[in-house]
Amino acid sequence: MDDTQKLALAVALAAEVHRGQTRDEGAPYIEHPIRVGRIAAVELGIGDVDLLCAAYLHDAIEDAEDPDKVRRDIGELFGARVLEVVEILTKPAATPEHREARNATYHARLLAAPREVRMLKLADRLDNTRCLIHCPDSKKRARYLAETEEKYLPLAEQTGVLVEELSRATERVRELYGLQGDGE
Repeated sequence: MDDTQKLALAVALAAEVHRGQTRDEGAPYIEHPIRVGRIAAVELGIGDVDLLCAAYLHDAIEDAEDPDKVRRDIGELFGARVLEVVEILTKPAATPEHREARNATYHARLLAAPREVRMLKLADRLDNTRCLIHCPDSKKRARYLAETEEKYLPLAEQTGVLVEELSRATERVRELYGLQGDGE
């Protein structure tokens, strides 16, 4: 399989997993992983096909009806490296009362991840932040912005990528909704 076929297969698998799912703005969910792949390729200059496949598949396990099947599919179709990157980017399931602990564990895993994996996470966060203007839930918006500024801007600074882009995206949402810097 050549690189173009591999990328098309990653998009096809992501589209299958996300079929019927929508984003806050009502758009098909698949548009998000495609944008993350574009950010990785264009804004970050990533040309590694395995990493681009992982960008397309970064939410596939987390959002799948059958995560174990998707995990197997990714391993069989794309190999151990793509599966490992997607696994690092996958938040473990958590009940509402354990969400904070899950998020702390996930963030610690990201801090310890290879730079290329952190870059993909930042591409994901940048797309989500850019799309936050469409989020109808004001509490979710404020919480997401605070988390982005508290955890992901420092991660961007540590990684050395997307700092300005992420800062501009958070500022745009704050200005649009009249939010102060502390999430109020």
